[in-house]
Amino acid sequence: MSNAVNFLSKSEFENKLIETVSNAWWEPPSELMTYVVGKPQKQGMKHFALEHCYFADHFPRWFAPIVGNCPYLDARRYMIGNMYVEEVEDPTINDSHYESLVNFAVAMGAARDEVYRYRPSMEMLMAVHYLDNIARTQPWLVAFAAIGGTEFANNAKLAKRHGMKPLNSRAHFEKFGFGAKELAHWDAGEAADQGDDGHGQETLNLVCKYARGAEEQQACIAALAESLAVLHHAHDAIGRRARQADSRLAA
Repeated sequence: MSNAVNFLSKSEFENKLIETVSNAWWEPPSELMTYVVGKPQKQGMKHFALEHCYFADHFPRWFAPIVGNCPYLDARRYMIGNMYVEEVEDPTINDSHYESLVNFAVAMGAARDEVYRYRPSMEMLMAVHYLDNIARTQPWLVAFAAIGGTEFANNAKLAKRHGMKPLNSRAHFEKFGFGAKELAHWDAGEAADQGDDGHGQETLNLVCKYARGAEEQQACIAALAESLAVLHHAHDAIGRRARQADSRLAA
């Protein structure tokens, strides 16, 4: 029997990528997701915010080696633009995604210097090292699918299919009574990621455009599934520790 895989049409490949995110991210949702939609308290949310700040500090850096390996201008422009709003300024909030997230962590009780010096959990540290390795060692398209494709986990329509809202939804966090400055990160996230023209969808569009062989398509699907599994594992650990922090506070 032949082990050859069939080349998928653009629509078939895109649907396969979407189903990969659906299965890997939402079935079931992570412990962090179920924590956030429950009745989180500030102590547990502080732990989440510190862990998420560490991840957000690294996320745009992974695009840099991918850009260096990418021969296509439109893909490079997209990644550089994504890096710009993460690192420099998002026009939605006139701040970077990272610094707006630091403001949220401070509102949850973290000292600003604590955020900048934070050493993450082993699960988050391992996830960051994994994604850093992918960005530096894999072909640009496979690395791009693995890293940029994770942003499709914040697609609103896909989350709704599972009866959920994306993790970066403002509604999860406004119940703490914060103002615009403290919630700006989530406003930016909704604008950048959740729609049909969001970062995740733009990544899928480019992956579908440049995956020109069946083996390349399968490599992108496998890399996306694996990177989401790694992040899901880290989010499970964050959710459990957030609940433990709230329980200690209640005691």
